Amino acid sequence: MVVIKGGGQTYAVGNGRQMEWDEVPESFKKKVAEQKEMEKCMDLRAKAQRCISDQGFWAPDCVHLTEAFHLCQSHELTRTELTQRKEAEMRQGWLRSSAALLVRVHGHLKDQDRIFTNLYNDFGTGIDAAERRGDWYRTKDILLKGHDWVINEIKASGLRGRGGAGFPSGLKWSFMPKKKQDDRPSYIVVNCDESEPGTCKDREIMRHEPHKVVEGALLAGFAMRARYGYIYIRGEFYNEWRSVEKAIHEAYEKGYLGKNACGSGWNFDLYTYRGAGAYICGEETAMIASIEGGQGKPRLKPPFPANVGLYGCPTTVTNCETVAVSPTIIRRGPQWFAQFGRKGNAGTKLFCISGHVNRPCTVEEEMSMPLRELIERHAGGVRGGWDNLLCVIPGGSSCPLIPKHICDNILMDYDALKEAQTGLGTAAVIVMDKSTDVINAIERLSQFYMHESCGQCTPCREGSPWLDKMMKRFVNGNAKKEEIYTLWDVSKQMEGRSICALGTAAAWPVQGLIRHFKPLMEERIERFWEANPHWGQPGSPWRRWKTHRYYTMQKGDRLNWDGKIVFLDPCEVKDHLAEYRIVDCRYSLKVKDHGSIEYAKEHVKSAIRADMDTNLSKLVPTSTARHPLPPCAEFIEWCMANGMAGELPVLCYDDECGAMGGCRLWWMLNSLGAEAYVINGGFQACKAAGLEMESGEPPSPPTPPTHWPFKTAFQHHYLVDEIPPNAIITDARSADRFASTVRPYAADKMPGHIEGARNLPYTSHLVIRGDGKVLRSEEEIRHNIMTVVQGTGDATDLSSFVFSCGSGVTACINIALVHHLGLGHPYLYCGSWSEYSGLFRLPIMRSIIDDYGMCMQMQTPSLGDNPKANLDTMTLKVDGAPCERPDAEVQSAAAHLHAGEAATVYFKSGRVVTIEAPAVPN
Repeated sequence: MVVIKGGGQTYAVGNGRQMEWDEVPESFKKKVAEQKEMEKCMDLRAKAQRCISDQGFWAPDCVHLTEAFHLCQSHELTRTELTQRKEAEMRQGWLRSSAALLVRVHGHLKDQDRIFTNLYNDFGTGIDAAERRGDWYRTKDILLKGHDWVINEIKASGLRGRGGAGFPSGLKWSFMPKKKQDDRPSYIVVNCDESEPGTCKDREIMRHEPHKVVEGALLAGFAMRARYGYIYIRGEFYNEWRSVEKAIHEAYEKGYLGKNACGSGWNFDLYTYRGAGAYICGEETAMIASIEGGQGKPRLKPPFPANVGLYGCPTTVTNCETVAVSPTIIRRGPQWFAQFGRKGNAGTKLFCISGHVNRPCTVEEEMSMPLRELIERHAGGVRGGWDNLLCVIPGGSSCPLIPKHICDNILMDYDALKEAQTGLGTAAVIVMDKSTDVINAIERLSQFYMHESCGQCTPCREGSPWLDKMMKRFVNGNAKKEEIYTLWDVSKQMEGRSICALGTAAAWPVQGLIRHFKPLMEERIERFWEANPHWGQPGSPWRRWKTHRYYTMQKGDRLNWDGKIVFLDPCEVKDHLAEYRIVDCRYSLKVKDHGSIEYAKEHVKSAIRADMDTNLSKLVPTSTARHPLPPCAEFIEWCMANGMAGELPVLCYDDECGAMGGCRLWWMLNSLGAEAYVINGGFQACKAAGLEMESGEPPSPPTPPTHWPFKTAFQHHYLVDEIPPNAIITDARSADRFASTVRPYAADKMPGHIEGARNLPYTSHLVIRGDGKVLRSEEEIRHNIMTVVQGTGDATDLSSFVFSCGSGVTACINIALVHHLGLGHPYLYCGSWSEYSGLFRLPIMRSIIDDYGMCMQMQTPSLGDNPKANLDTMTLKVDGAPCERPDAEVQSAAAHLHAGEAATVYFKSGRVVTIEAPAVPN
């Protein structure tokens, strides 16, 4: 081997011959120099990586670590200069133009830096426990430093509002007038009306850290020169309200609130106020209107609340988390808080992580932490791994979603998310994996914002129903590609044009969907029209569903069943009954226990029994509704006990083609997301098709599963006070019941119908065949429906309609038919006429009496099949006594009665009598 000596080094060259350095060829010198530089770089790279890591930086793989090491050694990259690093590096020539920049790693917040140390109630919520954690420590000293000092500390910390807007808190607090021109008091209102879907941070604060809220309200109120404060708590947060009330009471007992608060000489009183569940009251001016006792509707600005707010006085509304962190910021100093996060995004933040993660949680972390690390470190990662991620809504339901490729590197702060065309919002991170129907998810948010709109301004009142209606079409696919651009235009017209931010909040989720998932929307439209080329055309045959296509479905697929097909022909299922959980739902308005009696006589083999009065409804003592929905938890428990938890699809039948129980059970299961069908023709069609029958008691129930895989609350139904004022209501009762004037018919106790309702009798869809009834053709049923809904706008989507009947049973067959025909998924008013007429009995009666001179309230079931009461051959009873010669008023009322009926009659004269017509003798 050749050993080369020179330049302080010895080099081996070849076959044992030595040569001087000057004798070495230039090409070899070049190779040696490259090798030396490589060894030097490797050593320097290792040193640079250690230095960078020690200083809390992360260097991408492509960074030139040799120059990066010198950057760190020169201390040019400090926390306060991160935003200027690129210009400094390029100006001094330390990095090549193609080199990557060093990135500060945020996150991994240490326990000693956490503000909320009791988020999961590890240490108790009382005032003694709170004081041990540092709350109320030297609060008097802070107050004695003065109003302006507190505001300046908050300004210096860089704290931005944690309620969603991200406005600098110190600046907002400074808007309150310092010198008053009159005697008006000033108020602070703490916004704890946490109604944004996906958000739960304020709830945890109120529940487990209430003294931070109370102390923060005192300090914030003092800084703004407010003598009174209100903590506005969402009405559903009862336990949280109790916790805050207890904390306020303890603070008063210790002298921290009230006159001479904390011994500072400042008087401050604090109250709680519970909302009524309206999402719109989260907006500051709507919240003020609610506290004043008015409707929670936003107000035009100016004047701003800081000048004219609660009761016309200066008021500042600030978020729960914002006030809760302020005492700790002031104690530790603004520089401590400002060291966390990127410039302009200072501090720590509560993140609510939910959705498809392994460990949903609420956690406090440093601002500007990478989203991926936040999810994987604190929530156990995405269900199925990071590669299974579809998208994330990073800041609550009002923020546009971002797909996986953006989530890979995005930082969780205001500025980074704004650059990604979304927002931090309330930091409610909603994770969706690839099993999610993202179009359906965004449609559900559109439905939420439509329901929560106060209807005050046109962009929101008209735009949100438009968005929801169009989104329902995209969920099914029965739309056109051009409608995507229409949807975008509508959302842009809403954005920034409403009185409050709700119009924008409704538009942004839709915009995010179109921005990132437009190809998916187009693909769904193409698939739909390929499968349904004649959709909506008159005369198309009634669709038959080839059920065997679903027999090979796995359980996971069944949970994503789209539910478009409802009615099955018994001939199609005859040979596959073992693939269904069959339920007998027979019920009769006229015959008590009809279903149980008929079931014992004969039923489809292996069918279980569903009783209308015990399983599919539950009476409420304070309501006149005949068949209100049972508590959802009880219904789910019954379903699980009877093998209806997703292992098999449910097949329902009754003896009225689904109208008397079958479609009611279908609706309840479909509302929860379970797969269910109804047999066209009911029990009689099953017998005619030759389905195997049996009699006697129901089969032994299977072993109940331990997990309910579907939703846990009924969807798409309204309570009486939830029905929108402009809703189009259809009534499934018969024409005579709907149009009744003086007296009611059938099971109704009062005559009439809901004002403005339209009559769509369920019997108009049925035709007698053999011993039973079956559905008419698709063309006939579609014509029936279109005749009723004509003149209501888009007659191809009835999703905003409300369907009712006498008690919420027969309305379900109309909903099922609308669903089956692809005309949308309308709402059910389950209380229907039986509840409505009981709630508004007096106004209804006054109207009828004014128009017809009398109104009858039935005391017995309607016996319309009996002959009319004949005064020549029978003696009436009036108020319990026989009446041989009834007067003219009684005679006019008796003309509406049938034999065996009794009714209380209210006359226009003010007279009220009870009339009984004797039964027909046998």
